[in-house]
Amino acid sequence: MAEAIFNLNLYSNNNKLKMKKIFFLLIFSAYAITLAQVGINTANPKNMLHIVANGTNDPLRVEGVKAGSGAYLLIDSNGVIKSSTDRSNLTFVLPSVSNSTRLLLTQTGQTGSTTYNENSIPASSITPGNGSWIKISGLQSTLNIIQPSNTINISVEGMVQYDSAAAMTGDMTISYAIGIFLDGKLIATRMFAISGNGFSGTTDKWSVLGQSSNLSVGAHTIEIYATRRNTAGSASADLAIARPAPSVSSLNQFMAKGVLQINGVYQ
Repeated sequence: MAEAIFNLNLYSNNNKLKMKKIFFLLIFSAYAITLAQVGINTANPKNMLHIVANGTNDPLRVEGVKAGSGAYLLIDSNGVIKSSTDRSNLTFVLPSVSNSTRLLLTQTGQTGSTTYNENSIPASSITPGNGSWIKISGLQSTLNIIQPSNTINISVEGMVQYDSAAAMTGDMTISYAIGIFLDGKLIATRMFAISGNGFSGTTDKWSVLGQSSNLSVGAHTIEIYATRRNTAGSASADLAIARPAPSVSSLNQFMAKGVLQINGVYQ
């Protein structure tokens, strides 16, 4: 009877020892998991959670987000992911636009010295003179505003070239202007001058920056215009804007094109 009791106690002690081993193993495993980096579709994770897409399906899907509502996800101060309709600090960048069409400004169409008024339309932006703003065809973009509190930044640049195989001498200068029109109204303009350097096909670069705030919700159109102002000396040839001059071959359309860039932020 004593031997049976001894064997029973030994069996009980063995079970307790096994249970302790299992318990410590579970604790160690849980601790290791909390420290480990987890990889999905990768055997070499670089972060605590590293997901590698298979190239055919979206790599992550979250359903049943309860807090908030809307189509946007944000992270609150506690690190919790929520859906939201708030677009504050949401930035956007439109694809760049470049022109492949041609614009030549003639001396007969120049406007003379003049000032430009903000929010004026192309037809009434220039006085005196018989010339007017001429649109650089193809250099335009349309943006769709989804929140009324916003700031839009617009930048455009390109090349100008004097259209003559004869040298443009140092006493020859042509002044011109480039304007940014938003929904048909002038919001930014800069005046420039190209002067002779003794070579044919004289070139120069122009660029204009514009900004607008709190555009109404909906579609808006941005267009770029140019105008010729004054001519000094015998610089009577045409002025090529965002295109190479036909009379010389030192510039091509790739080099001369205008590029329009638009970005913004919702506040």
